[in-house]
Amino acid sequence: MLRASLAELPAEDQLILRMRFWDDSSVADIALMLRLEQKPFCRRLESIESRLRTTLTARGLVRERARDLLLNVAAWGAE
Repeated sequence: MLRASLAELPAEDQLILRMRFWDDSSVADIALMLRLEQKPFCRRLESIESRLRTTLTARGLVRERARDLLLNVAAWGAE
């Protein structure tokens, strides 16, 4: 379910989430690597996470579990 939901996101958003959660990169590092301003990038990351939570919830995942998936790095590879 998580992989399918991620696949629906634009490629750059997928990359951002992978860098943030799988690679444990800081927001500042990701913004720097992608040559984006940090403040607008923070809002973008929040938006990406919100869209992913919404998609997961629409697929039947309980909201709290969707939040846990986004916060739990180990869960990203297990789904």
